[in-house]
Amino acid sequence: MKVVVFADNTLPIPVSALCEVLNRTCRTVRFNPGRHRIHFDCATLSCPETYDGFPTPLTAECDDYDLAIIGTTIPYDNNFFFEWDRPQIIVSFSGWNHLTDLPIANGLSYFIASILGDCIELGQSHEESTGCVNDFWWDKTGINFGMRAAYVCADCASSLPP
Repeated sequence: MKVVVFADNTLPIPVSALCEVLNRTCRTVRFNPGRHRIHFDCATLSCPETYDGFPTPLTAECDDYDLAIIGTTIPYDNNFFFEWDRPQIIVSFSGWNHLTDLPIANGLSYFIASILGDCIELGQSHEESTGCVNDFWWDKTGINFGMRAAYVCADCASSLPP
């Protein structure tokens, strides 16, 4: 699987360095920093409306990959961390400093792991905060606990073939 990672102009994160770390860690997924510069011209993100407004060069670059992950500090209109209906996923770090003292790079890595787990159908989403990477963060304040636990629960692990 090939994944491209971007950060828009609101998110100061070293995407190239993050991709290098992820590539040293993962054997079957390759991460590349995106070349396209991204600037969302909106106060809030909305799926699918924001996604439908991607400029053609960004869409073309994303089409070369199985997944495209885009980090931003712009909030979603529903206050989710991310939402997706296509292989491009915008991850919002709006208010991150109020939720955890962990770096945004850790958060982006955590959300990438969660998204990849979803792609391989690793278990199912949990409505409550258990610490499993499949937890759905209805209450965003649980993200600190979730990232510090960051494991795959026994129920989700049992969904994988032996």
